[in-house]
Amino acid sequence: MVLWQLQTQWEWDGIASLQFPEEHDWHIFIKCIQCGEEGQRAVVVSPQLVEEGIRGAVVHLRYTCWFCRRQHEIALRSTGANLGGEAMYEWKNVVSLDCRGVEPIDWRPDMGGALRAAGEGGYEFDEVALDAEDANTDQVAAWYDYDEQQQREVSVILQRYRWARESG
Repeated sequence: MVLWQLQTQWEWDGIASLQFPEEHDWHIFIKCIQCGEEGQRAVVVSPQLVEEGIRGAVVHLRYTCWFCRRQHEIALRSTGANLGGEAMYEWKNVVSLDCRGVEPIDWRPDMGGALRAAGEGGYEFDEVALDAEDANTDQVAAWYDYDEQQQREVSVILQRYRWARESG
């Protein structure tokens, strides 16, 4: 079993906590480790889609490589981590994927649904939709809003992300 961790670095202003919901759909690009073929479109790994895998385990995506025709699968192992707190520039694990036969190579943070955030004054933002259009050139995606309780602008900025491999 090979686990892949999606790790992110964030910056925020006026936000006390930030979280991907448990039901978040993950749009990722994958590569077949058998033939090396990279997918041209993102695949969706969804906690709502539960299937029986090749070996009988629960998986969230079954994928057949269009080039070598091998079947592969991905299962969500952990998700919904709280990204808030004081250490906003540290690498934080967002989701863990058990990948069999494929490896993730990219991620679409602007797809899959909105994040949840809480302002420093306690106001809940349920629709934090990251957008690459709102980001500067050195950022991946961003979201801006106004917190009525705090009477100030709030923001969430995804600075960068990476896939880290760990053996499980």
